[in-house]
Amino acid sequence: MALALEEQRETPTTHALAFEERLALLVDRERLHRQNTWIACALAHQACRQGLSGRYWRVPRLFEEIRTAHGDGSYLKLLKRLAKSPILILDDWGLTALSTQDRADLLEILDDRLNARSTVICSQLPVDTWHAYLGEPTLADAILDRVVHHSHRIELKTHGESLRKDPPLTNTPPTPGTDSKKRT
Repeated sequence: MALALEEQRETPTTHALAFEERLALLVDRERLHRQNTWIACALAHQACRQGLSGRYWRVPRLFEEIRTAHGDGSYLKLLKRLAKSPILILDDWGLTALSTQDRADLLEILDDRLNARSTVICSQLPVDTWHAYLGEPTLADAILDRVVHHSHRIELKTHGESLRKDPPLTNTPPTPGTDSKKRT
């Protein structure tokens, strides 16, 4: 907000605005700034505004759901749902170790989406460590081949403390595995 205030001081056209109008501009700027630090959700919200839907999953919970689907016979149905979603956000990539089955399932998910749907992967791990994280070299090569070569990378630089300490001023991410519909 301090930067926005300084910009207002340097912009003569804002001087004619009433106090409430200038304050509203500062608050809107801060809200927008906080919303855009949650980049994956901001991308999903923009897609929803354009009429698309998406699914948000924390990777550890996705694999819990997949293990359950293997057990109850709904695995193929889950794969179809994931494949059909125009946008799939995989958050917290790299927080937990993957089993051989997890790697195989991830390959299936990414292969179904390759060149057909958008997948957003959010991770605190640098991309150059993903191969080691994935472990098994053959599956790691196959998974990364489907992700890295067709991707647009956005590497954020962090400054200061975690943004998770104070929740964002906007909507929270959708419940894992649920469809996000256009919101107003």
